[in-house]
Amino acid sequence: DLYTEPGTHFRHGGRTACASFLDGHVSTVTLAGPPAPASWPADAVELKQRLAIGYISDASVETYRPN
Repeated sequence: DLYTEPGTHFRHGGRTACASFLDGHVSTVTLAGPPAPASWPADAVELKQRLAIGYISDASVETYRPN
């Protein structure tokens, strides 16, 4: 499921990121809760957690999945 891949690196203190939106605004967002895809091996999940790569919203996966 290509739409479950997290794509935001929360590199700032407190696990925050600057996200730019299609309307041109930029906001500071915090790491949301959706887990890594179930198909990922344990070492990939650990790397995702250690590097703070994740989602900007709990609804990120469903929002970007095509109908």
